[in-house]
Amino acid sequence: MPREDRIVIKGLLLNGKHGVLPQEQMHCQPFKVDITLGVNSLLPAAEKDDLALTVDYGAVIDVATNVVASSPKQLVETLAESISRAILAAFPEICWVWVRLVKTRPPLAAQVAEVGVEILRRRKQNE
Repeated sequence: MPREDRIVIKGLLLNGKHGVLPQEQMHCQPFKVDITLGVNSLLPAAEKDDLALTVDYGAVIDVATNVVASSPKQLVETLAESISRAILAAFPEICWVWVRLVKTRPPLAAQVAEVGVEILRRRKQNE
């Protein structure tokens, strides 16, 4: 029976120039990112205590950081999709990725703690 294990990254704080309003694309603003990675099994890495047998979450963080630092996107939906695609492209051992991306200081008249999106993307069978 195949396993499905997860690697979890919570509360990654990044700055980027994303949003619909012109000032959002001119000035960095804070984003909070949570990422969960689905992998077949973490058991081989655990048994051998070997980083080479698992997904290096530091490298995943680097990928997400580079995406958020890249060219501005208008929608958080687009930014989250870009993060998920970049992670799946960089790490063939990941079966699926869940991304939660929030703006911690959205430019709204109403007082809200944060706004954002959550997406789940699975690797296509032919990938």
